[in-house]
Amino acid sequence: MNCPDIRNLRLSDASLKAIERIKRKPGLAKALQGSMAGGQIVNIFVSPTPPAATLYSIHSADWVTFATALSGIPAIARASMQTEAYNEWIESQLRNNFAESQFWKAVYDGCLFR
Repeated sequence: MNCPDIRNLRLSDASLKAIERIKRKPGLAKALQGSMAGGQIVNIFVSPTPPAATLYSIHSADWVTFATALSGIPAIARASMQTEAYNEWIESQLRNNFAESQFWKAVYDGCLFR
């Protein structure tokens, strides 16, 4: 990936807010993964059921679908961040801010800026 060299960029308030929303997404994705995993464990082991029912719950759970759902969360988070960048790219074009538009296009394309 060939990322542009953008100098003296002053981001608008809208862009700064978008960056904050993007920064929150990985943490929210991790929280969702933890909630899903924890919920499954609670459903099987914490509910007051006889051992036979617990064994049946373990056996009958669709672990493949559960693992697929858990492993898909990071991709969903990335797509959400990319959508946020795309929306800001369009908005910055509408504001006629070339440097900011270039920044958001680069973020959308996968460049990381620090």
